[in-house]
Amino acid sequence: MDTGAPAYTKDLAAYVAGLRFEDIPAEVVARAKFLILDGLGCGLYGATKEWSEIMIGALSKLDGDGTATVWGRDVKLSAPHAALANATAVQGFELDDVHYPGVLHCESLTIPAALALAEQAGGATGKQVLTAFVAGCEAGPRAAMCMRGREMLERGWHSGSIVGGFASAATSSNLLGLDAKQTEHAIGIAGSGASGLMAAQFGAMVKRMQHGRACQNGVYAGLLASGGFTGIEDVFEVPYGGFCTTFTQSTDDFDIAQINAGLGETFETMRVRIKLYPCVGGCHGPVNTVLVMKQREGFSADDIESVRITGAKAFVEHGGWPFEGRNVTEAQMNMPYSIAAALTDGELTVSRYTEEAIEDPAVRDLARRITVHLDENAPRQGGGEHITINLKSGAVVAQQVEPAKGLGSAPEAYPEAEAVAKFRDLAGRVVGDRVAAIEEMVLGLETLDDVRDLTVLLQAG
Repeated sequence: MDTGAPAYTKDLAAYVAGLRFEDIPAEVVARAKFLILDGLGCGLYGATKEWSEIMIGALSKLDGDGTATVWGRDVKLSAPHAALANATAVQGFELDDVHYPGVLHCESLTIPAALALAEQAGGATGKQVLTAFVAGCEAGPRAAMCMRGREMLERGWHSGSIVGGFASAATSSNLLGLDAKQTEHAIGIAGSGASGLMAAQFGAMVKRMQHGRACQNGVYAGLLASGGFTGIEDVFEVPYGGFCTTFTQSTDDFDIAQINAGLGETFETMRVRIKLYPCVGGCHGPVNTVLVMKQREGFSADDIESVRITGAKAFVEHGGWPFEGRNVTEAQMNMPYSIAAALTDGELTVSRYTEEAIEDPAVRDLARRITVHLDENAPRQGGGEHITINLKSGAVVAQQVEPAKGLGSAPEAYPEAEAVAKFRDLAGRVVGDRVAAIEEMVLGLETLDDVRDLTVLLQAG
């Protein structure tokens, strides 16, 4: 459809279709490899969880003779189903990455798509997978920033799953070698398949699979477009029923210029951050801040009378409700619980997110005394959160929330050593002594002739 508007969708499609490994700066390639390593660790660990068991069992009944590996399992499915299962596992324990400006988890949307399609195609080089991964990490965050991710959360949409199909479609289109017009159709198909309700954060297993569905959506989009199936052209620009106007229910409450801003010059891949705590990204800054305050001031969890946290509407809605202790999903999405657990232990690890751990009466009692409040003056896109800790002695400790390590915008904030340690811990629980081989292969991915050598290592031990 020719709307007369600037060609944002076409520009993005042309970039994705034309991206080659030689176009990617060395520092972006290096970052991409660490992100892929992190995503694989998250996915292998996530594959051990109950919701992954249920999903893989159901998909195997439908599709047990596929070509694509389900990580951590002795199962192969079709590429779309493997992408769904593996993406659900990557995002399935709140351990994966976050692109903070867009509120988007890129690893779950890109890596499962690239590897599943590579296996279905009979192989692909490491350079091809790296290029497809970067294509997704450039397309997805730009769509997320266009839609102002935090404002999507305010409306009740799961921002990452709503825009995530664009990341997966870009990865799939690039890996499949689609031309610019086919890629535009893939983007248009993905936009029409967008979905994801944020009420899932209160305890539903479906929260675990919403990025998985977005990944599957993008894989289908790429495969369909490769065969000539058409999607919505100019999907971002169309005024009636287009992506931006429909999901915001407005004509201007989005920033469409973000779609092609800095394409090929400024790489959003560099702003994808590894998470070091197993909880929702919005909790990381507050958790990191209270741990710094605790260490600096020398108080213990027993010394705390109450904690008051303030921030913008999305900050409050996406994590700030009173903890009810329904299940692990709620605990990982809930700020009072995560902060209470961190203050109690002096750290925050996966051990605090089990059905038994969330029953801890001391943590529950402290969580009840942690409240999150709306600050009308806080910026909608974040950065104005504040924490006040009232001690039983009458002392008050207060501080502005600072970004957690791994979530900052500066390259030096990227925790490469911690990323490797995190991968070894998570993957080692599933694949044992193959951890070293996977790590070596991923960190040298540009030299790999066939990524199927990697997917073999990702299977069950």
